[in-house]
Amino acid sequence: APLHPDDNDAPLWTRKGEQWWPVAQRLRAAVEALSADFDAVMIDTDHLAACVLTKLALAVCDSVVVPLSFDDRDFNRLFQDVTGNALFTDVMIPMRAAGHLRARVHRMVFTRVSSNKNEPTVTAASSSLPFTPPKVVMDQIDHLAQQTWAACMFKDDYRLLFKNIEEMVPTGGNLKTTFCGTFFTGMKQMPDLATNISNLNGIPICTMTGEKYRAPSGLEGQTGKPALDSIKAELQVLVMNMLGEEYNKPLQAS
Repeated sequence: APLHPDDNDAPLWTRKGEQWWPVAQRLRAAVEALSADFDAVMIDTDHLAACVLTKLALAVCDSVVVPLSFDDRDFNRLFQDVTGNALFTDVMIPMRAAGHLRARVHRMVFTRVSSNKNEPTVTAASSSLPFTPPKVVMDQIDHLAQQTWAACMFKDDYRLLFKNIEEMVPTGGNLKTTFCGTFFTGMKQMPDLATNISNLNGIPICTMTGEKYRAPSGLEGQTGKPALDSIKAELQVLVMNMLGEEYNKPLQAS
């Protein structure tokens, strides 16, 4: 296919053509042809929503997990962005209109959330969390979750981006709280040492133990067993919410 006039030297995220679509179809077929040994295929996309790499993933995967910030301006960029990188408005809605979108939003996950207790909790608006953040944090989660629901009620194009929303019925409250409880959750702020050791050594946190680790950079240290155990349990809850109860397996000892 001919390039869009502006595509010759443009960065990937600025390209307006559809040359990526035949590639997406071939990638989709390759994923579908994988053997049953593969439980799931996960694709980490570019941070710029309009990049063709992100579009490839959205055209191939069944579900999308959206990492979220508590910053209102960052959150609002799901809906409006001056660079054309609003995930919902500029990317997913046009892809759906063109018949290219396969992925639907399965979870909206607030990241780097502060925690007061290693105990599951449910916010006032029914968002379920595998730990207990401060009240002001839970209030912000509810505010942004309800803001998303309002957008869905304002424009059907937003509502239809969410997975199986057509089948959603109120459970234990109204449809708004059911929406918040179905789609919104959070992941706690990880200890800096564990995060850095994991990144520098290529060790998944879910396999780390309380032993002392040393990174090639010279960084060394250890994270306590109780902290690792709680992190692993919370990660497992998030995975089960996304992939199913078959991932309810014994955790690796810390």
